[in-house]
Amino acid sequence: MRADPPRGLRLEESGDHLGLVSAPECTAVLERHLRPPKVEPLSQAALETLSIVAYEQPVTRADIRGIRGVDGDAVVETLLARGLIAEDPRFGGRGRPTFLVTTPIFLRSMGLASLAELPPRPAPAR
Repeated sequence: MRADPPRGLRLEESGDHLGLVSAPECTAVLERHLRPPKVEPLSQAALETLSIVAYEQPVTRADIRGIRGVDGDAVVETLLARGLIAEDPRFGGRGRPTFLVTTPIFLRSMGLASLAELPPRPAPAR
C-alpha cells in the first residue's frame, strides 16, 4: 500500500493508527465536489408567496391564487422543495385542501426566532 497507493489516496500514519486519506494533489477536485451548491435567490413571485404563507398561515393554494391573482403552484413547489414551507398535517386529509405553513428553515433563513417577530403586516393598498 505504501509503495503503490490507489490513485488519489495516501496512507497516513499517526502513532499506531493508519488512515487512508485523500492525496494533496486532489485538493482542488475534492473542494469543487464537496462545496455546497449555490442556492439561487428567490424570485419576486416566490417572495410574495412566502410572505402570504407567513402572514396568513395556514393557507391553501387556492387562497394564495386568490390573493396573488395568478396560479402559483410552481412557486409553491419551489418553496416546498427548499423546505421554507410545508404541508400542515393537522389540517387537510382525504378530500380536503392541503394547508401550507412556514417551517423552522424559514425562520432561520429570515433570522427570526418565531413568527411573532415578523414585521407588522403592511396595510392593504386602496
